[in-house]
Amino acid sequence: KENGKGKYTYSWGDKYVGEFKDGEQYQGTYTWSDGTKYEGEWKDGEMWNGTKYDKDVNIQYKVVNGEEEL
Repeated sequence: KENGKGKYTYSWGDKYVGEFKDGEQYQGTYTWSDGTKYEGEWKDGEMWNGTKYDKDVNIQYKVVNGEEEL
């Protein structure tokens, strides 16, 4: 299982850059192929504490303890 900093590009064009812990995304930036992105922490494979942005870098919503907040 991966631990430490790295980058993973998915076959469909999404990518993750950041830290891995026990083979899972831990803290970093996930960018979808359409240009939207999430920056922050993950817990158990889910977005946990961070911010989701649209392709123009406008905040779509924040994620606090796994819950979306507008």
